[in-house]
Amino acid sequence: MRILLAKTTLAAALFAAVSSNAMADCATRHFYNNSDIPWTIAILHGTCDIDGVTFQHSCTVGPNSVANLHWPNNFFPGGDFLTISGNKYYRNTQFSVSTSSCKYYTPGDTGNVVLNEPANGDVFTCGKSYACKPK
Repeated sequence: MRILLAKTTLAAALFAAVSSNAMADCATRHFYNNSDIPWTIAILHGTCDIDGVTFQHSCTVGPNSVANLHWPNNFFPGGDFLTISGNKYYRNTQFSVSTSSCKYYTPGDTGNVVLNEPANGDVFTCGKSYACKPK
């Protein structure tokens, strides 16, 4: 009986350690809108807030404003998605978000947005660092 209990306890501890490392706490990430127009973003399983007002799954970030992006701790095991709605500078695009690194993945050029800068999970738009170009 003691051997079974010890094996069960060890298995539970290993599962907890692997689970907590496999699904990171992405804390608060940011969408920095440095442009002269609003950008609309959507998060499948998370929320965004602007100036303390929380929006479920979608928000519009005004010119020269910042939105805080929140994913729940140990969010959806398969990852999540951030969608940036189209505007005069951008086409409607969806990016996958890793649960282990909180990093966005894209197969190619992101145009007028920069992903994972200044930290994984952050996004900034054209405007301050470089000029916005029509899409």
